[in-house]
Amino acid sequence: MHVLAVQPFLKSAAVDPIIGPAYRSATLLAEELIRRGCALDMFPSPEAIGTDFQWAVAPGRSAWVWPTMELPVAGDVRLLFSAVPRLHPLPRSLRQVVFAWMELAAFRRALANGAPDVLHDHLGMRRFMGMVRALGVRTPTVLTHPEGPVEARLEAYAVVIFPSRMAMARSGLAAPRARVLPPPVSPAFLSSPAATTPSAKSLVFVGGRRARRNLEAIFTALRVDEQLRRTCRLTVCGEVAVDGELRSTIDAEQLPVTLNGVVSAAKLREVFDRAALLVLPGQPERGSHAAREAACRGLAALTWLAQADDFNQALEMPAAIGLVDREPEPEQLARSIHFALESESVSLPFRTELSRRARDVFSAARYADRHLQLYAEVG
Repeated sequence: MHVLAVQPFLKSAAVDPIIGPAYRSATLLAEELIRRGCALDMFPSPEAIGTDFQWAVAPGRSAWVWPTMELPVAGDVRLLFSAVPRLHPLPRSLRQVVFAWMELAAFRRALANGAPDVLHDHLGMRRFMGMVRALGVRTPTVLTHPEGPVEARLEAYAVVIFPSRMAMARSGLAAPRARVLPPPVSPAFLSSPAATTPSAKSLVFVGGRRARRNLEAIFTALRVDEQLRRTCRLTVCGEVAVDGELRSTIDAEQLPVTLNGVVSAAKLREVFDRAALLVLPGQPERGSHAAREAACRGLAALTWLAQADDFNQALEMPAAIGLVDREPEPEQLARSIHFALESESVSLPFRTELSRRARDVFSAARYADRHLQLYAEVG
């Protein structure tokens, strides 16, 4: 089985390859497949890379990274002239036409020399599927749907892999074309010991800049509930915590909140190990990913009901407690936090079992197993 993966590599940024949240799943999958000896090539569109090279994962294990921009040769010209008008979106300037020729030439060369059995798109961008259509490629294409929106039409793919049942339901697609494969977590969250006795009533929130509204909901719950404010402490991680205004509010109101900012995976693991509950009200930008990482450390989550149900189905245990309202009233959120902190989810036996299940379900090894089965099915 030979796979050509379309995913960012960011060679120009000296990141080999990117391990940011948006592309972590693609990276972990690629590493696992390469270590198993799977023939995996990478076409890092839409990055402008003009030379091919090898990405070494382990001794004797590497992936071939094809250039994404290449000067057309004489044999390409006739084909490319007919292919460019079939691109979507169409190039609008001479410069865009030239770049389109170069990208089409590079993609055609990767297909001809690599002869993949399956194309795996990790981005869902219109420009890539436009190239597939323009060149008349008949190789089955799989899409890993990110947790956000995509540009490409889902009907163009042989199979679409969704991170959750909730995401699949929103798309309107159904099996067998639609599949659910929970994304893996970074190895840092899989190390032992995986479950510890938490610090008393310590809470965690993780989010990006757009998650401020959800964080402020917790602040309001702390304001209206004196017992919660007196007995609990909230630790905030992620870009949302890099905010001078938030720090001023915390200091002025003496809220029991610690802003950690953007932290490493190892540091976040330590925060999860000490915490009693992950609190993610609303529909967090990266909520489900943080919940997966936390679960691997035995930490239960309090989150929106639909997300909690999805999460619990994946783990086949009550790993998350659902909030009926996406934006609960402060008093309701405070009561839910008290309830969660008094539930069995903070006990060591529960945390141990949650960690065991999550480290299996959200492991890169299991993720790779499911993909190899899928590749064999569609290839």
